[in-house]
Amino acid sequence: MTSYVASRKEYDDYCRDNFILRGVATKDLPAALAERYPCATADASKELFLHGVQSKPWHIERWCAATDHPPRVIGGARLWWAADIDRAVGDLVDADRLTHGAHSRKLNGLSWAEEREMIRAVMEARHAKADESIQQE
Repeated sequence: MTSYVASRKEYDDYCRDNFILRGVATKDLPAALAERYPCATADASKELFLHGVQSKPWHIERWCAATDHPPRVIGGARLWWAADIDRAVGDLVDADRLTHGAHSRKLNGLSWAEEREMIRAVMEARHAKADESIQQE
């Protein structure tokens, strides 16, 4: 996978970090991560976007119609597993269906992980500055 979109490991690490921030206990992390799948198309759309590929309903439907292995439809609802999302990400990257953020990372030679680290550093600096101003009051 190209570095300007999130790999499966990077996305899973991102989710794990968010679960921890929301107070999920370390012992409960494996179950919380496993419960993400299968997911509905709306949730898959959000994940595709976070990976860095276009994920509007028509992008997803176009991909599902074009691929040999679309996510299964059960009871009228499409169910997405991580492997389905990974296939969609790969195909959409190959078709250059990137989000604006992924295009920017690609043009600037910046990986998804590097951008996340920059965002984390900015957020930590903001929190430190806010903590400092609260302590001075």
